[in-house]
Amino acid sequence: MLSKKNLLLSVLLLWSCGLLAQLPNDLLFQRYSTHEGLSDNYVFNVVEDRQHFIWAATFQGINRLDGVEVRHYSLLDSSKTDAQPSIEVIRDYKGGIWATSNANLFKYDPVQDQFKLKLQTKNKEFSANNKKVKQKFALFNDIPNQCFWIARENGLFRYLINTERLEPTPIPSFSTPHKIISINSTTLIIATNEEWISYDTRSQKSFRIPKPATEWVIYSTKANHWIYSDENRRIWEISFQNSQFTRPVLTEINPERKEIRSIATLPNLTGTKVLWCGLVTGGLAVLNSENKNAYQLFNAHINQLNGFHYRRILNIYQDSTHNIWLSTDQGLYRANPTKFQIQKELFPFFRKLNISRVRQIVQHPSEPHLQWIANSNYGLILYDKVHQKIIKSFEMPGSGITQIKYDRQGRLWVLSAKKLTIIDPQLRIKTIQTAHLKPDLLCWRIIFDRYDNAWIGSEIGLLKVAFPTKKITVYTPVITDPQSISHAFVYDLKWLNNQKIALATRNGVDIFDTNTEKVTEKIGARQNVFALDIDSTQTMWVAFSNEFLKISNHQVVKSWKSYGNNRTLRFKNGLAVDKSGKLWMNTNDGLLNFDPITENFQLFTENDGLISNYFYGFIYENNGNLYLNHEEGVNYFDPLQAHITPKIYETLLTDFSLLDERQAIDFHNLQNPFKVNFDQNIITFRYAVVEFDHPEKITFRYQLEGFDKGWKNGHTRRDVSYTNLSGGHYTFKVQALRTDGNVASNIAEFQIFVTTPYYRSWWFFGLLFCGITSFFYGLYRYRLKQILRLHHLRNSISRDLHDEVGSTLSSITMLSESAKKSIDIDEAQTRKFMESITKNAQKVLENMDDIVWAINPKDDSLESIVLRIKEYAYTITETKDIHLSFDIDPRLQKLKAPMKTRRNLYLILKESINNAVKHSGCNELKIVLKIEKKALNMIIKDNGQGFDPLKPSLRNGLENMRQRAEELGGKIRIDAQKNKGTAIYIELNS
Repeated sequence: MLSKKNLLLSVLLLWSCGLLAQLPNDLLFQRYSTHEGLSDNYVFNVVEDRQHFIWAATFQGINRLDGVEVRHYSLLDSSKTDAQPSIEVIRDYKGGIWATSNANLFKYDPVQDQFKLKLQTKNKEFSANNKKVKQKFALFNDIPNQCFWIARENGLFRYLINTERLEPTPIPSFSTPHKIISINSTTLIIATNEEWISYDTRSQKSFRIPKPATEWVIYSTKANHWIYSDENRRIWEISFQNSQFTRPVLTEINPERKEIRSIATLPNLTGTKVLWCGLVTGGLAVLNSENKNAYQLFNAHINQLNGFHYRRILNIYQDSTHNIWLSTDQGLYRANPTKFQIQKELFPFFRKLNISRVRQIVQHPSEPHLQWIANSNYGLILYDKVHQKIIKSFEMPGSGITQIKYDRQGRLWVLSAKKLTIIDPQLRIKTIQTAHLKPDLLCWRIIFDRYDNAWIGSEIGLLKVAFPTKKITVYTPVITDPQSISHAFVYDLKWLNNQKIALATRNGVDIFDTNTEKVTEKIGARQNVFALDIDSTQTMWVAFSNEFLKISNHQVVKSWKSYGNNRTLRFKNGLAVDKSGKLWMNTNDGLLNFDPITENFQLFTENDGLISNYFYGFIYENNGNLYLNHEEGVNYFDPLQAHITPKIYETLLTDFSLLDERQAIDFHNLQNPFKVNFDQNIITFRYAVVEFDHPEKITFRYQLEGFDKGWKNGHTRRDVSYTNLSGGHYTFKVQALRTDGNVASNIAEFQIFVTTPYYRSWWFFGLLFCGITSFFYGLYRYRLKQILRLHHLRNSISRDLHDEVGSTLSSITMLSESAKKSIDIDEAQTRKFMESITKNAQKVLENMDDIVWAINPKDDSLESIVLRIKEYAYTITETKDIHLSFDIDPRLQKLKAPMKTRRNLYLILKESINNAVKHSGCNELKIVLKIEKKALNMIIKDNGQGFDPLKPSLRNGLENMRQRAEELGGKIRIDAQKNKGTAIYIELNS
């Protein structure tokens, strides 16, 4: 509890500046440690970037947080120092992120997603005095002047952010610096181990005074003033006037001598006059620099546990969404004082009395610190919530209290499963007899009319208890009366106007007229109604087991059976409309809020502060708050709290990877589609939304236009991969949704262009078409050639048969006729005819044999030609006693020859041999077949009488040989001399 002095100061501050109204009674902090992904629990400070990521400086480097994931960044350099590692993260005037590690300065490169070293301890500018670094340098982020001021033992330096250039100042050196602050637009104060140094950034003049304390906590509270703490934890103030320091003045800040480790102001929350001080002993002291005292001391809660788990607070920071961040030696702590908070109140005496399940809490009408607590099984307890003690209890064991409610006369009505009880203002109990109606009568809900009559929904119908007579009238269903109530079990009832009551029965909603005592309307489906309520416009909201209705002018206007991403509504027995017209519903999933204007749903669960997602009974108002009942306590909240409006998030694309390798991309300034080679067939998009209060309520949907036919549900996953995309343009889109299915962010887009593989390009298909066309055309030409070849073969065979066989057979016929005629006349002549017939028949057989051999595919080698010509030559030369020799190249055995080639070669050789045997008169004949220079050379040489090749001859043999050689693409040469033999040279190209 606050002291009276502090409480008075609090009221004064609330009246003067309204600061306290912006703060809750307690701050609920959430802790982030290595368990949640931090690289180290020792956190120096945090900053927020333009995309609302939180950057934390830890012992092990820089961490980036978005509420779900923590990304680690190392600060690598080759500098060696004697100092304990000290790291700080900074945001410059353009929103860029920087970091210091001892005396080294790094800048974050969002394209490469890494920190790059900009200044090192060993830089020549820093090493001018050849001093070894003993402590981290002090850095001040001068946003208006777009620079950093860096203090080291060897002097003060100015680092220009735009040009990334380091400039020295006239201050050459000083003792180890600890901190730099600005007390006005041109004056810096440098706190070192031994002195205060004032530096004018315009005139570059400085002066020094001894430092009166070794403590280094220093903070500027207003222009030309700053405060510091001494060894005794006292707070002193110094001012800067006429270029001179004033004498330190002891303030009344921190009268309890709390050891302060860090000081900050949170202008967005409590203005610039209020100091937030991190205490080494734990907790936060909120101090007012003008009133010189603390007006609020937070006993802050961490993850539902009292007290901080740290030894000291190193830094206090507030981001743009009002989150307060505490950097400590045991982790990072966050609290949002403006967050919609569901409070809870537990009753420790429940366990002492061995009772459970709160049924209802009602505040005492004349004494606000007192409240009635109704329990289903025990009874009633009058409880002093300020002094946390029981004032009086009314035991009603086994009564099963269902509702308690005050009437206008200050009487507390107690409805239960057994009897109807009234407790008057003097705490006297009176029982209204209901046994004549039904023993152990169950009554559910009660309302009062302007005449102080009580209307009660019960298990036997609608009851009217008239006052002061206490006469009970029962309205029950009558089958023959359509204007009677629909069902005897009336679970809930609400005033529709001064005359009519809306009844929730097990057979639908009835409108009951209290004047005529009749049902005037029966609305909606005839089924069990779980709950109903009526808003200020007389619109009725009715909940069934899995549906709720909007009813206006006694007509069903609209119904809902699901919410969010098609989540089925599953009601219990609670529904309430708050003063702003929003609905609060008791469901199996938790507390569901519905805005009738936007038709948006919000689900609140244990993560939002509910004791349990399952709570008992109806939702009811008490002292301006809505209450939910649990086993050993209640939840309550102010339904009009402004910050229950759903947030609008910014969906961010963070990474794009090809084959699991991150690509260097500036997502904010990318103008053209990113080019992807077709063989980089695994692409991954990573995205995020920064949300710390309820990251579990954020889901995503995504779509790759050009591939996906529509949006796909990404659930809570924050990356998606695609493989084997065809060439072309694609646009990846991703959007954050709340778990209730409502859009919660913009659409982030990223365009890519996948190159087309050559085997899918138009020119490849063109070549392929041409190739296939050519192939089939070639196949056609080949087939046609084969047909023509066969046709030519048939013609050739026909011609040969006609020329050789046909003429010979004709001769045989003619000789046969001549022989037949001369057989009786001239026997000798007949014998000659018969001999000629025999010769011609042999010639026919020989020609037929040649034709059959030529067309036989088994004899397609040159070797078969050699064998056949040998057989012919030996046969014909033996009869003439001619010596025959062959010189055959063995390579001919492996060569193949077409039918036409074989035939022409054979006939050329046969004609040459035949001429030599018949006409040359030789006794030696030599045949040579050789391959020389890829040409087939044939020589047929004899030693006969020779002839003159130029002399005309009646024979066609030589001419036929020349024609056949030309058909084969060769040439023939005849070398013949009188009495010197003949040589025929034939050359055929292979």
